[in-house]
Amino acid sequence: MLVVRYIPPDRIGFEEVRLETGELLLIGRAPGEGGIELYEADREISRIAVELSEVADGVRVRNRNRWAHVEFGASGSIGTDLPPGEAHTLAGSGWVLIPDGHLIEFEFFGVEEGDPNDPPSNTAMTYTHRPRAWDQLDPNYRQTCTALVVAWFIDDFIDIPYQTPASNPQVAVLLGVTLSAANNKLDRTKSRLGRLLDQEFIGEQGKLQIARWVTIRRFVIRSDVEELPGIDRLARRG
Repeated sequence: MLVVRYIPPDRIGFEEVRLETGELLLIGRAPGEGGIELYEADREISRIAVELSEVADGVRVRNRNRWAHVEFGASGSIGTDLPPGEAHTLAGSGWVLIPDGHLIEFEFFGVEEGDPNDPPSNTAMTYTHRPRAWDQLDPNYRQTCTALVVAWFIDDFIDIPYQTPASNPQVAVLLGVTLSAANNKLDRTKSRLGRLLDQEFIGEQGKLQIARWVTIRRFVIRSDVEELPGIDRLARRG
């Protein structure tokens, strides 16, 4: 069984749908009965934006938008662009991100094997997935990631545009360390995540990729940002 969860951009509440093999789920601005309707979706999002279905070798994701690209990836991984009209099959649980911030997560559940004479009430649902890369990160690296994404949670910093990764000097301030130490923490975080996710994170683009991965997957919340040692040292408007 495939469980699909829609989390709107405001991250308040969610909608959940369960699919059996072969069933098709339509997601969009106006997908019709049985589909998932995106909350206050922009007009650039098609009435049917994404199509999901469980197939023999995984989950088929199709971008049915006329113009808008979407992102998709396996659970815990960095996203990949999916242009309009194209489709891709993921072997396991994963996610799709539709502009602007509409997150679709899907997870496989299976039925435990047991005594065929057991009554149905003894049937249990089990969730299977690999340990998340975030769970395997040292707390120091998680804090470094948190420093990178402060502008996703606070929009009135004078020197950090909204939803832009903090610069290395700003990360140093946020972590309460020297610039040299911040550079080392960022390099080690990139290296460790690169090994866990089998991907390279190079330069400023690598910082942006990590920031988007962290925020899309909601590994960091505002309270994490507010607990950073140097958060009060960054200049804010007003």
